[in-house]
Amino acid sequence: LYDAKDNLNYLAIGAQNGTITIVVFRIDHSSGGPFSPHVVFTDRFHVDGPLLTLQFHLDMSPSFFLGYYFIDLVIGSLRGFVCMYRRTIRSNKTSDDEQIIGGNNNKGHQQN
Repeated sequence: LYDAKDNLNYLAIGAQNGTITIVVFRIDHSSGGPFSPHVVFTDRFHVDGPLLTLQFHLDMSPSFFLGYYFIDLVIGSLRGFVCMYRRTIRSNKTSDDEQIIGGNNNKGHQQN
């Protein structure tokens, strides 16, 4: 997923054991040389696998006008819907929040 507002790329990498790694990076075009990514943020978590799908979604609905928007990653496995990872991007850039919503046990997990 590419977020043009902040010039960030989001990559989700899933392993069959249920480990998911999210990498947020920028591509530096100023050097004029080869592809030069700069990692801004990484996160890793584990869900019940084996994984079947990882789907990013950029949600800039009415919240965008209030100063924030969401980047969601929906995660599915052979067991069905597992959870949704949500990153709240704030325009004032004082902080961003990550949250894991749902799951088989209906317990949310908040990271600050």
